[in-house]
Amino acid sequence: MMSDKIRNCPLCGETPESDAGTYTCKNIACYLWGHRIPSRIWNARPVEYRLEADNKRLLDVLSRAYMADIYECAEIIENEMKDKKVGE
Repeated sequence: MMSDKIRNCPLCGETPESDAGTYTCKNIACYLWGHRIPSRIWNARPVEYRLEADNKRLLDVLSRAYMADIYECAEIIENEMKDKKVGE
């Protein structure tokens, strides 16, 4: 899920500054300012990745439910919620 493009600061959204494969936030008021972080860590967004996976799964559930009748719909959603809770 990670790309080669360096993402903005995960805390304040500022464009990072780079030096020898590490990145730091340019915003002096940001907690990450002055902390040198390798690009593989800088670009990691585990919460975003989990939310993207949850959204994909829920869209799949909704599309299956949309194609079903009302009783199947309730059963599909109920089974999905038993199988995996959102955010896990």
